[in-house]
Amino acid sequence: MNELNLLLRHQIIKGSDDLPLNYSRNVPQETFYQEEYSSSFVLPRKAAFHDLLFEEQCEGLKIELATVQLEESSALEQHRMLIESYNMLEALGDDLLNHIDCVSLEVKSSSRLSLTLNSFAVREQCMDEQISSNLKQLHSSYELSTLERFKRQLLMILNDNNCNVKKLYGEFQERQSNYKLALKNFKIILEILNVNDDSLKKLKQQFDEVLMDYQHCRCILDHELPFAIAERTKVLADCLISLGAEYDMLADRRKTLASLCRDIGRKVQDNEFILVKKELNSPRSSDND
Repeated sequence: MNELNLLLRHQIIKGSDDLPLNYSRNVPQETFYQEEYSSSFVLPRKAAFHDLLFEEQCEGLKIELATVQLEESSALEQHRMLIESYNMLEALGDDLLNHIDCVSLEVKSSSRLSLTLNSFAVREQCMDEQISSNLKQLHSSYELSTLERFKRQLLMILNDNNCNVKKLYGEFQERQSNYKLALKNFKIILEILNVNDDSLKKLKQQFDEVLMDYQHCRCILDHELPFAIAERTKVLADCLISLGAEYDMLADRRKTLASLCRDIGRKVQDNEFILVKKELNSPRSSDND
Protein backbone atom coordinates (compact mmCIF):
# COMPACT_ATOMS: atom_id res chain seq x y z
CA MET A 1 0.00 0.00 0.00
CA ASN A 2 1.41 3.35 -1.03
CA GLU A 3 1.46 6.03 1.61
CA LEU A 4 -0.20 9.39 1.20
CA ASN A 5 2.13 12.05 -0.16
CA LEU A 6 1.27 15.73 0.02
CA LEU A 7 3.45 16.54 -3.00
CA LEU A 8 1.78 14.15 -5.45
CA ARG A 9 -0.34 16.06 -7.92
CA HIS A 10 -2.18 12.98 -9.20
CA GLN A 11 -3.24 10.12 -6.94
CA ILE A 12 -5.91 7.40 -7.21
CA ILE A 13 -7.82 6.76 -4.03
CA LYS A 14 -9.08 3.18 -3.97
CA GLY A 15 -11.81 2.12 -1.59
CA SER A 16 -13.99 -0.99 -1.45
CA ASP A 17 -17.73 -1.18 -0.89
CA ASP A 18 -17.25 -1.79 2.81
CA LEU A 19 -14.65 1.00 3.02
CA PRO A 20 -16.54 4.07 1.81
CA LEU A 21 -14.89 7.46 1.69
CA ASN A 22 -15.88 9.60 4.63
CA TYR A 23 -17.01 12.90 3.10
CA SER A 24 -17.90 15.66 5.49
CA ARG A 25 -21.02 17.71 4.97
CA ASN A 26 -19.03 20.79 4.07
CA VAL A 27 -16.84 19.43 1.33
CA PRO A 28 -14.45 22.09 -0.01
CA GLN A 29 -14.20 22.89 -3.69
CA GLU A 30 -10.79 21.22 -3.75
CA THR A 31 -11.66 17.48 -3.65
CA PHE A 32 -9.92 14.24 -4.50
CA TYR A 33 -11.46 12.74 -7.62
CA GLN A 34 -10.76 9.07 -8.01
CA GLU A 35 -9.89 9.27 -11.71
CA GLU A 36 -7.35 12.10 -11.27
CA TYR A 37 -4.69 10.35 -9.21
CA SER A 38 -1.96 7.99 -10.31
CA SER A 39 -0.40 6.68 -7.07
CA SER A 40 -2.82 4.28 -5.38
CA PHE A 41 -3.36 3.37 -1.78
CA VAL A 42 -6.10 1.55 0.14
CA LEU A 43 -7.97 3.35 2.87
CA PRO A 44 -7.91 1.75 6.31
CA ARG A 45 -11.12 0.14 7.53
CA LYS A 46 -13.35 2.68 9.18
CA ALA A 47 -13.38 2.33 12.93
CA ALA A 48 -16.62 1.57 14.69
CA PHE A 49 -16.40 4.84 16.56
CA HIS A 50 -14.28 7.96 16.29
CA ASP A 51 -11.87 8.68 19.03
CA LEU A 52 -12.76 12.09 20.41
CA LEU A 53 -9.13 13.05 20.94
CA PHE A 54 -8.28 12.13 17.35
CA GLU A 55 -11.21 14.19 16.06
CA GLU A 56 -10.04 17.16 18.08
CA GLN A 57 -6.55 16.69 16.67
CA CYS A 58 -7.90 16.83 13.11
CA GLU A 59 -9.91 19.94 13.86
CA GLY A 60 -6.85 21.51 15.45
CA LEU A 61 -4.83 20.77 12.32
CA LYS A 62 -7.48 22.42 10.15
CA ILE A 63 -7.27 25.56 12.28
CA GLU A 64 -3.47 25.43 12.18
CA LEU A 65 -3.47 25.16 8.38
CA ALA A 66 -5.85 28.11 8.11
CA THR A 67 -3.59 30.14 10.40
CA VAL A 68 -0.49 29.22 8.40
CA GLN A 69 -2.22 30.17 5.17
CA LEU A 70 -3.24 33.56 6.59
CA GLU A 71 0.24 34.30 7.96
CA GLU A 72 1.97 33.30 4.74
CA SER A 73 -0.41 35.42 2.67
CA SER A 74 0.47 38.42 4.81
CA ALA A 75 4.21 37.72 4.55
CA LEU A 76 3.90 37.29 0.80
CA GLU A 77 2.57 40.83 0.39
CA GLN A 78 5.83 42.28 1.73
CA HIS A 79 7.75 39.90 -0.50
CA ARG A 80 5.79 41.02 -3.56
CA MET A 81 6.63 44.66 -2.85
CA LEU A 82 10.35 43.82 -2.84
CA ILE A 83 10.07 41.81 -6.05
CA GLU A 84 8.16 44.61 -7.79
CA SER A 85 10.80 47.17 -6.76
CA TYR A 86 13.59 44.91 -7.95
CA ASN A 87 11.88 44.23 -11.30
CA MET A 88 11.21 47.94 -11.83
CA LEU A 89 14.89 48.76 -11.31
CA GLU A 90 15.86 45.95 -13.65
CA ALA A 91 13.55 47.37 -16.34
CA LEU A 92 15.03 50.86 -15.84
CA GLY A 93 18.56 49.49 -16.17
CA ASP A 94 17.68 47.62 -19.37
CA ASP A 95 16.04 50.71 -20.88
CA LEU A 96 19.05 52.85 -19.98
CA LEU A 97 21.38 50.37 -21.65
CA ASN A 98 19.28 50.41 -24.81
CA HIS A 99 19.16 54.21 -24.79
CA ILE A 100 22.93 54.52 -24.30
CA ASP A 101 23.41 52.28 -27.34
CA CYS A 102 21.08 54.53 -29.34
CA VAL A 103 22.88 57.69 -28.20
CA SER A 104 26.27 56.20 -29.10
CA LEU A 105 24.94 55.34 -32.53
CA GLU A 106 23.56 58.87 -32.93
CA VAL A 107 26.93 60.42 -32.07
CA LYS A 108 28.79 58.17 -34.52
CA SER A 109 26.25 58.73 -37.30
CA SER A 110 26.22 62.53 -36.82
CA SER A 111 30.01 62.62 -37.09
CA ARG A 112 29.83 60.59 -40.28
CA LEU A 113 27.03 62.81 -41.59
CA SER A 114 29.22 65.89 -41.11
CA LEU A 115 31.72 64.50 -43.64
CA THR A 116 29.01 63.91 -46.22
CA LEU A 117 27.49 67.34 -45.61
CA ASN A 118 30.92 68.91 -46.06
CA SER A 119 31.32 67.27 -49.47
CA PHE A 120 27.80 68.30 -50.43
CA ALA A 121 28.35 71.93 -49.35
CA VAL A 122 31.60 72.15 -51.34
CA ARG A 123 29.96 70.65 -54.42
CA GLU A 124 27.03 73.05 -54.23
CA GLN A 125 29.36 75.99 -53.52
CA CYS A 126 27.39 77.03 -50.46
CA MET A 127 30.19 77.02 -47.92
CA ASP A 128 30.44 80.06 -45.67
CA GLU A 129 32.09 80.82 -42.34
CA GLN A 130 29.12 79.70 -40.21
CA ILE A 131 28.62 76.44 -42.08
CA SER A 132 32.35 75.72 -41.95
CA SER A 133 32.42 76.32 -38.19
CA ASN A 134 29.40 74.09 -37.58
CA LEU A 135 30.83 71.31 -39.73
CA LYS A 136 34.09 71.35 -37.79
CA GLN A 137 32.24 71.39 -34.47
CA LEU A 138 29.99 68.50 -35.46
CA HIS A 139 32.89 66.46 -36.78
CA SER A 140 35.00 67.02 -33.68
CA SER A 141 35.39 63.71 -31.87
CA TYR A 142 32.80 63.36 -29.13
CA GLU A 143 34.21 61.39 -26.21
CA LEU A 144 32.21 58.16 -26.11
CA SER A 145 34.26 56.73 -23.24
CA THR A 146 31.88 58.26 -20.69
CA LEU A 147 28.88 56.51 -22.20
CA GLU A 148 30.84 53.27 -22.46
CA ARG A 149 31.80 53.55 -18.79
CA PHE A 150 28.15 53.98 -17.80
CA LYS A 151 27.28 50.96 -19.90
CA ARG A 152 29.93 48.80 -18.23
CA GLN A 153 28.75 49.86 -14.77
CA LEU A 154 25.15 49.03 -15.59
CA LEU A 155 26.03 45.67 -17.09
CA MET A 156 28.20 44.76 -14.13
CA ILE A 157 25.64 45.62 -11.47
CA LEU A 158 22.74 44.06 -13.37
CA ASN A 159 24.55 40.82 -14.14
CA ASP A 160 26.09 40.40 -10.68
CA ASN A 161 22.80 40.96 -8.89
CA ASN A 162 20.78 38.95 -11.35
CA CYS A 163 22.99 35.88 -11.05
CA ASN A 164 22.40 35.47 -7.32
CA VAL A 165 18.88 36.86 -7.01
CA LYS A 166 17.52 34.93 -9.98
CA LYS A 167 18.92 31.71 -8.56
CA LEU A 168 17.27 32.40 -5.20
CA TYR A 169 14.03 33.42 -6.89
CA GLY A 170 13.97 30.20 -8.92
CA GLU A 171 14.35 28.17 -5.73
CA PHE A 172 11.67 30.27 -4.05
CA GLN A 173 9.15 29.65 -6.85
CA GLU A 174 9.78 25.90 -6.71
CA ARG A 175 9.34 25.72 -2.94
CA GLN A 176 6.34 28.01 -3.03
CA SER A 177 4.72 25.64 -5.51
CA ASN A 178 5.45 22.70 -3.18
CA TYR A 179 3.98 24.59 -0.23
CA LYS A 180 0.76 25.42 -2.08
CA LEU A 181 0.36 21.83 -3.27
CA ALA A 182 1.05 20.37 0.18
CA LEU A 183 -1.37 22.81 1.82
CA LYS A 184 -4.10 22.03 -0.69
CA ASN A 185 -3.72 18.25 -0.41
CA PHE A 186 -3.47 18.28 3.39
CA LYS A 187 -6.69 20.30 3.69
CA ILE A 188 -8.47 17.89 1.35
CA ILE A 189 -7.24 14.82 3.21
CA LEU A 190 -8.42 16.22 6.54
CA GLU A 191 -11.85 16.93 5.06
CA ILE A 192 -12.72 13.76 3.18
CA LEU A 193 -10.45 10.87 4.21
CA ASN A 194 -10.23 8.58 7.20
CA VAL A 195 -6.56 8.31 8.14
CA ASN A 196 -5.06 6.65 11.17
CA ASP A 197 -2.98 8.43 13.76
CA ASP A 198 0.36 7.30 12.33
CA SER A 199 -0.53 8.48 8.82
CA LEU A 200 -1.71 11.80 10.19
CA LYS A 201 1.56 12.32 12.04
CA LYS A 202 3.55 11.52 8.90
CA LEU A 203 1.47 13.95 6.86
CA LYS A 204 1.93 16.65 9.49
CA GLN A 205 5.68 16.06 9.54
CA GLN A 206 5.85 16.22 5.74
CA PHE A 207 3.85 19.44 5.66
CA ASP A 208 6.05 21.02 8.34
CA GLU A 209 9.17 20.16 6.32
CA VAL A 210 7.70 21.63 3.12
CA LEU A 211 6.57 24.75 4.98
CA MET A 212 9.97 25.18 6.64
CA ASP A 213 11.81 24.88 3.31
CA TYR A 214 9.48 27.46 1.76
CA GLN A 215 9.76 29.89 4.67
CA HIS A 216 13.55 29.62 4.84
CA CYS A 217 13.90 30.22 1.11
CA ARG A 218 11.56 33.22 1.25
CA CYS A 219 13.43 34.71 4.24
CA ILE A 220 16.81 34.35 2.50
CA LEU A 221 15.45 35.98 -0.66
CA ASP A 222 13.79 38.78 1.31
CA HIS A 223 17.09 39.35 3.11
CA GLU A 224 19.07 39.60 -0.15
CA LEU A 225 16.59 41.73 -2.09
CA PRO A 226 16.96 44.98 -0.06
CA PHE A 227 20.76 44.92 -0.52
CA ALA A 228 20.41 44.26 -4.25
CA ILE A 229 17.77 47.00 -4.54
CA ALA A 230 19.90 49.52 -2.62
CA GLU A 231 23.03 48.78 -4.66
CA ARG A 232 21.16 48.91 -7.94
CA THR A 233 19.39 52.15 -6.98
CA LYS A 234 22.71 53.83 -6.16
CA VAL A 235 24.31 52.86 -9.47
CA LEU A 236 21.24 53.92 -11.45
CA ALA A 237 21.03 57.26 -9.63
CA ASP A 238 24.72 57.99 -10.29
CA CYS A 239 24.30 57.11 -13.96
CA LEU A 240 21.20 59.28 -14.32
CA ILE A 241 22.96 62.32 -12.84
CA SER A 242 26.01 61.87 -15.06
CA LEU A 243 23.91 61.14 -18.13
CA GLY A 244 22.01 64.38 -17.53
CA ALA A 245 25.26 66.31 -17.98
CA GLU A 246 26.17 64.26 -21.05
CA TYR A 247 22.79 64.90 -22.63
CA ASP A 248 23.32 68.65 -22.24
CA MET A 249 26.36 68.27 -24.48
CA LEU A 250 24.40 66.10 -26.87
CA ALA A 251 21.70 68.75 -27.01
CA ASP A 252 24.33 71.23 -28.23
CA ARG A 253 25.37 68.77 -30.95
CA ARG A 254 21.75 68.39 -32.04
CA LYS A 255 21.36 72.18 -32.21
CA THR A 256 24.52 72.43 -34.30
CA LEU A 257 23.28 69.72 -36.65
CA ALA A 258 19.86 71.35 -36.92
CA SER A 259 21.42 74.73 -37.75
CA LEU A 260 23.79 73.11 -40.25
CA CYS A 261 21.01 71.31 -42.10
CA ARG A 262 18.88 74.46 -42.32
CA ASP A 263 21.76 76.66 -43.50
CA ILE A 264 23.00 74.26 -46.17
CA GLY A 265 19.48 73.58 -47.40
CA ARG A 266 18.67 77.28 -47.73
CA LYS A 267 22.00 78.01 -49.42
CA VAL A 268 21.35 75.29 -51.97
CA GLN A 269 17.86 76.66 -52.63
CA ASP A 270 19.23 80.19 -53.04
CA ASN A 271 21.95 78.99 -55.40
CA GLU A 272 19.44 77.08 -57.49
CA PHE A 273 17.27 80.18 -57.70
CA ILE A 274 20.27 82.26 -58.81
CA LEU A 275 21.21 79.68 -61.44
CA VAL A 276 17.68 79.59 -62.79
CA LYS A 277 17.55 83.39 -62.86
CA LYS A 278 20.88 83.56 -64.69
CA GLU A 279 19.66 80.97 -67.15
CA LEU A 280 16.56 83.01 -67.85
CA ASN A 281 18.60 86.19 -68.36
CA SER A 282 21.29 84.58 -70.50
CA PRO A 283 21.72 85.64 -74.19
CA ARG A 284 20.73 82.17 -75.33
CA SER A 285 17.40 82.58 -73.61
CA SER A 286 16.93 85.99 -75.28
CA ASP A 287 17.75 84.56 -78.73
CA ASN A 288 15.26 81.77 -78.24
CA ASP A 289 12.61 84.33 -77.45
